Parts: sequence; structure tokens; C-alpha cells
Amino acid sequence: FDHADGYYHLMGCMLSAASCNKWWMDEILKTKEYSKEQEGITKLGENHVFYLPYLMGERSPHNDPKARATFIGMSMDTTREEMTQAVLEGVAFGLRDSLEVARSLGIKIERTKICGGGAKSPLWKKIIANVMNLKVDVIESEEGPGYGAAILAAVGCGAFENVERAVEKLVHVVETVEPDAELVEKYEQRYQKFKKYFPPLIGILAVFTVWYIVCRAGILSSYVLPSPGRVFQSFCKMLQSGELFRDLRISFLRVGKGFVIAFILAFAFGMLRAMIPASAGYYEYLVQFFKNVPPLSMIPLLILWCGIGETTKTVIIVLASFFPMYLNIVKGFTGCDRKLLEVGTMFGYTERQKFFRIMLPYAMADILVGMRIGLGYSWRAIIGAEMVAASTGLGHMILFAQQMSRTDKVIVGIFTIGIAGYLTDRIFGLLISIFLKGAGENGWN
Repeated sequence: FDHADGYYHLMGCMLSAASCNKWWMDEILKTKEYSKEQEGITKLGENHVFYLPYLMGERSPHNDPKARATFIGMSMDTTREEMTQAVLEGVAFGLRDSLEVARSLGIKIERTKICGGGAKSPLWKKIIANVMNLKVDVIESEEGPGYGAAILAAVGCGAFENVERAVEKLVHVVETVEPDAELVEKYEQRYQKFKKYFPPLIGILAVFTVWYIVCRAGILSSYVLPSPGRVFQSFCKMLQSGELFRDLRISFLRVGKGFVIAFILAFAFGMLRAMIPASAGYYEYLVQFFKNVPPLSMIPLLILWCGIGETTKTVIIVLASFFPMYLNIVKGFTGCDRKLLEVGTMFGYTERQKFFRIMLPYAMADILVGMRIGLGYSWRAIIGAEMVAASTGLGHMILFAQQMSRTDKVIVGIFTIGIAGYLTDRIFGLLISIFLKGAGENGWN
């Protein structure tokens, strides 16, 4: 922006900062006791709840009028204090976003000034100082934009020769809040997580916005594409009746059973190939052949052999998830560094000892990644199998809803499958990071 004295200044503007706290206190908690609500907040930097402070869209640095506020990370254990703390921290993280833009331009900032209603809260000032890792000067005046405009007008009228002199004369610091090194480190970790939430939220919001507009404009009939509200109502009814949980539990048990069997077989064949490389010639061509046969194409034959019972669905899951796990297990075993095996030989290890003490730990990252991919294939396969050869499960629920012209239930089923698969994948990814201490990180974590 063009400054009053001929210079330019960089400005980051949040559309809802202190107003986020006002909305939370006045509209949600129905209280005016702002200070009292903050008294129970003591564990700074350790809150598991995040708040995206976009009640009215956002200007800097995201520049998106459609951005909306949301809470993330809540659970049955989440307390009122943690929600309040998340609001205060979310605003501080939003301010940090604009600060990072300035830092990326090479601007060195060591301290900042704060005024307005938020400056009355000692807790909020402390959070801001540590999130931004800056000294925060609290000024005497509670007015912000109006007082700043008056200062610029005074410079423009010639009352002061420049902005610096006007600020020196009219802006008085009454308190300085210093950042704490330990809290700065904690909030740095939380800010890095905060930054990851906005992009996916925008993608999800865009999908629902387009969906809503299409339904609202009548581009497609409600029979073909029901509105988001109608789908949500069907979702709530299916939750209350227990129908959704029942089908989800059945599908989950089927996926778990088939996945375990597939892993045992994949590990056995992978270990056989690692221990006795010559054995691969007897079965590798069959593995490569069936790897290219879609599991769903086997359903008619499996129904003839096994009927429409659980065996057919289990075999379909095994066929779908076996190959990605087997290929990753083989990759992990065969890729073991030969020098490590030579060291094992020098120490007098037997072949069995070399496998369990050298090859298996070396291959663990590939094994776990293969299991994670195989789990995703299991979810894809079970839904297809349940649509053809089942009377229960999510796949059957979707097919039956389609036959009854209940498109809303079909969409609920699709969302349930996606969320269930995503959650199991993330849980598996978390286990990988725990067991391998980050060594199993990959591009789709």
C-alpha cells in the first residue's frame, strides 16, 4: 500500500480475528465473562484441537472469500477450555501466516505491537508472542485502524515530518510480552500442523459448494443428485437406526479376515523366495499371471465353486490384496544390502539368523508399506464382491439403495466407504511411523 510519506508498506489483514473470540463467547458459550473462560487454560502448546479462523472468508494470505471456520481434532474428551484455547490459538496461527509472507520477502521482524480488545487478555498476548516468536508491545491506545488513520492524516497535513516521528510521539508502549523458548518450540510444531489443514479444507469445501449450487439451480433432478442436506438427513437416520453401523461392521470384519490371510500367504511366499531363491521359478509365473487378472472377474467362478457365502468374499479380498503385499515384501527382502549379509556370515550367523536379524529388519519398511497398499485394495474388492454375492455389508447396502431409487443412501454408502478406508489407512500410517520412527515416511502420508 502507498504510505503517507511516499513509501510503501506490506499489510496482512485477517477478516475475523478478535471477532472469532467474540462469536465463540457471545453466540456459542452465551457468556460475557471472557477472562473467567480463560482461567482454566494452562497447558499452552499442548492442545489437540485446532481452529481455522475464517468466519468471514480470509484476505491475507489466502485471499479466499469462501473460506470458512471449523474445529479439527475434537474427541469425546475435548473440554470447553480446549475449545476456547483453540479459538485463541487459531487466530494467532492466522496472524503467523501473514508474518511468514513478510519473512519470505527477507523482511527481518523482531517485535510487533498489539492493540484492541484482544490486547486486554494476558493469555492471548502470551499465545501470540510465542506463536510468532516475537516480542509483543502492548500500546496505550485501544483504538487500532482509526488511530492509525489519524496518525497518517497528521503526517499528510504536515503536523509531523514523517510517519516514524508521528509514531514515536503518539504511540506509547505500556507493556512488552516476551516469548518463552519452550513454548515457542511447542507452538512451532503446532503451527506446522495448522498449515496443513487449510488446503484440503478448501478442496472439500469446493466440492460441496459445486454440489450445492448444482442442486439449488436445478441443473440435475433431486432423484439423480439429492442435495447435501438431504444426504446428511439420511446419514443421521441410518446412524440412529443402527443400519449403517451394522453394515460397516460386517464389511470391516470381512476386510480384516481376508487381509490377514493375504498377508500370511504373501509373507510366506516372499520369505520362501528370500531363503530359497531357486524356488521362485516354480510359482513366479503363476503369480505374475494372476496379478493381471481382476479379482472381480473371478466372482462368477467362485460363486459356482463356493456359493455366495463368506468364502467367496474372502477369496476376492485375498486375490486383491495379496499381490501388492507380495511384491513389496519381495522387494524388501531381495533389496537387502549384500554387505550386511556378508557381515552376518563373518559373525557366524546361520541362514535363519541372517533372515530374522538382518533381512527382516531391513525389509520392514517395504513390508509395512505393502500392507498399507494391500489394505486399500481390500476395501475396493469387498465392496465389489458385496454388490454381487452378499445380502449384508456396505456394498449390498449401496446396491439395494440403487434398486430402491434411494440415491441419497447410495451417496451415504460411498462417503462411508471412503471415510472408513481413509481412517484405516491413516491409522496404519501412524503405526508405521511409530514402529519405524519415521523411516517409513513416503509421499502419500
